[in-house]
Amino acid sequence: MSELLLALLVIIPQLEGNPNGNPAENALGPYHITPVMVQEVNRIMSIKKLKVKYKHADALNERLAKHMTVVHLQHWGKQYEKRTGKKASIAILAAIHNKGPYGYQKEAGKEYGNRAKNIYEEMRK
Repeated sequence: MSELLLALLVIIPQLEGNPNGNPAENALGPYHITPVMVQEVNRIMSIKKLKVKYKHADALNERLAKHMTVVHLQHWGKQYEKRTGKKASIAILAAIHNKGPYGYQKEAGKEYGNRAKNIYEEMRK
């Protein structure tokens, strides 16, 4: 998982003036983790036979939140690649993080993904 992508997922909300989560979506912490994402990460962890079980409050711990984000994006990035035959780009992974497993199909997810891609390209210069 790209450290630059993970940094972007923290930076973009800061640029938008919402660094610590979105109360309207019940999103917590620097990675804006929702209860649904926690449930999904726990489901993925159980499939992998890992005994870790996260709580929504764990999203406030940067290390745990980062791990949840990585687990979620690795799983759904691979699913995207299986479905489409294409590599999951920064824009795709950002859209998945922002709007869920099929976020890349949603207009708001596409917009978020494009913002992430543009910032990523600027940071790499």
